[in-house]
Amino acid sequence: MKSYTFTLTTQPQLCPLPCEKASVAVEITGRDDLSLFELAHALLGAIGFDSDHAFGFHEGLDSVYRAKGKRYTLFADIGEDEDAAAGVSATRVADVFSPGQKMLFHYDYGDDWHFFVTCDAIEESAATRPSTKRLSVTGVLPSQYDDDDDDDDWDDEDWDDSDE
Repeated sequence: MKSYTFTLTTQPQLCPLPCEKASVAVEITGRDDLSLFELAHALLGAIGFDSDHAFGFHEGLDSVYRAKGKRYTLFADIGEDEDAAAGVSATRVADVFSPGQKMLFHYDYGDDWHFFVTCDAIEESAATRPSTKRLSVTGVLPSQYDDDDDDDDWDDEDWDDSDE
């Protein structure tokens, strides 16, 4: 088994909702062929986000919209991103990341979350079972959805069936 250690970092200027700079370090122990898909789900879980939106990893760190270099996207897995180098399901973490390497992680293309992901280490592990653990948190991690969102107050009585 391998042990992968990553740090996910928020940048206030890249958050779609108000947030401060924060980071979380995550250790993932698993198969040697851990995929970018599995990495994304572990990172999202570590910050308390749902894994229910499209995402991608980008070599360019300035902007996903002007990024140069390789991109690995969930849309490439279903044939809807011809410009991506590959999809995330079949791409191995070890083929993309090496210790010290940083990529931009783009999540939820509607809300447009951007995070920096740094590979801190890839090592052999004596573990016998896969695991994911949050090693540390610095700062206040962002909330995926705006807590002031009025949609939570919606109920059937608010629905207007009239054809006006």
